[in-house]
Amino acid sequence: MERGASVIDAEFVWQAGDFALRVRLQSTARWTAVFGPSGCGKTTLLDCLSGLRTPAKGHIRLGGQTVFDASRNVPTRDRKIGYVTQNGDLFPHLDVRRNLTFGMREDTFDEVTRLLEIAPLVDRMPAHLSGGERQRVALGRALLSRPSLLLLDEPLSALDAPLRRRVMAYVAEVKARYETPCVYVTHNQEEVLTLADHVVFLDRGAVVGEGPPSQVLTAPGAARLGAIVDNVLRLPVLDSDAAEGITRVDLGEGQPLVVPYQGRRQPGDVLHLCIRAQDVIFARGATGEVSARNVVESRVVELVEEGHEVYVRVRCQGGAMLWGHITPAALHRMGLTVATDVSVLVKTQAVVVL
Repeated sequence: MERGASVIDAEFVWQAGDFALRVRLQSTARWTAVFGPSGCGKTTLLDCLSGLRTPAKGHIRLGGQTVFDASRNVPTRDRKIGYVTQNGDLFPHLDVRRNLTFGMREDTFDEVTRLLEIAPLVDRMPAHLSGGERQRVALGRALLSRPSLLLLDEPLSALDAPLRRRVMAYVAEVKARYETPCVYVTHNQEEVLTLADHVVFLDRGAVVGEGPPSQVLTAPGAARLGAIVDNVLRLPVLDSDAAEGITRVDLGEGQPLVVPYQGRRQPGDVLHLCIRAQDVIFARGATGEVSARNVVESRVVELVEEGHEVYVRVRCQGGAMLWGHITPAALHRMGLTVATDVSVLVKTQAVVVL
């Protein structure tokens, strides 16, 4: 694909019963995330790109090649797509080696198995693989087919949080090592901000937001579409204190946030941090002595009430934005409204360094 060419140029309608997926997007980004709540049409979009489903009308161009329009519908086998599903979908009757080499078009077996650390697994059967191993083998099989486009459909959704982060690191290595463009479906904000260059936000079959991840996921009203999962921040190191076991990062304008000790990091190094919305605590008035090392003066800028779920977005002193998750009872008891001044409390150990 020529530099600057569109990885995806698609405008189409796909319909089944009462549900219609109406897509209009054009992206030159190498890794595009498709993000949105369950049932919004994310997997259907991938299926249309791959040829597994056929739109009623429109066009799809991948890497400059037209694979669907009024006059043609290129079969899936000829689209050179590498597709990794939520469960990997390995052939159960073939061992790992034969799964990997099925449809292999490039002699990079040793390189791929080394990168994904699956060489020790090649003689095992899929039934004897863990969830993380299964997804790495599926990713390896897709890469060995030398695809023009890689499609990943929530490949980490079935994994618990610690394993998800470990496998996500392998996916990030694939992105760094290979030039293959990718469309990555997920409902996880952390994965979007870690892996994507561009994000397409779907809701009820329509594209409702598109652009850089940090811009789309923090747009006003994004919480109503299921964007809030965790707070994911990239912040520079201020200093570290080995004796206290802490590192301080800059929330902006020198406002420190205390995180677990990162001795290998130097001042100015940027850390990728995650704070769960449910670990953000709000207080009004004097807080007194508290165990949390982080007490940051802030102001409420957005409230989202959805049934029994309430998300509160604040602008911290220094400028950083954080979401907190509270109950409706807490919202009304504290009298929180937009422009209310609050203190944000976050325990040091609640900050995860990714």
